[in-house]
Amino acid sequence: MNQDLTLLKKAAASEGGYYVPPFETIAAALHLKEGKLGDGEVTISADLLRFLLRGWLVNQKFDEAAYRRANPDVDQAIAAGALEDGWSHYVSNGYFEGRSPGAYYVDAKFYRRAYPDVALAERRGQLTVQEHFSRTGLVEGRVGSEAHARMMQLWKEALGG
Repeated sequence: MNQDLTLLKKAAASEGGYYVPPFETIAAALHLKEGKLGDGEVTISADLLRFLLRGWLVNQKFDEAAYRRANPDVDQAIAAGALEDGWSHYVSNGYFEGRSPGAYYVDAKFYRRAYPDVALAERRGQLTVQEHFSRTGLVEGRVGSEAHARMMQLWKEALGG
């Protein structure tokens, strides 16, 4: 596994958690006026954005078996010894390629209530809510729980949408 990813994984799992430098250090590196974030826009490099996202990704739930099943190219690379595991591929590249971290949590009661079309299909025996979410729900922008619905809203607001 890439040494940096190993370090991120260990830091995320430790009592101290993932290291974040003081805001003043980040503000200085970004040349923020008077060291304050303010209300304007901040431009960061793609490398910094990838680094910041990896800091979140190391804490995301990840299903190694499901990831390898869904990504046969990754599974083959692991079998050939070119990759250590699916997790390191996901954090390094997979997320940025639009790949899923594996099986997502779905609160079935929430999902049925939020998406009556899926509840109807489930009652007809066509699929389960988990199957729907995994196959098409995520891509359609649906969420698997009330907490994720709120997080999606907060992300939309933060991204200006």
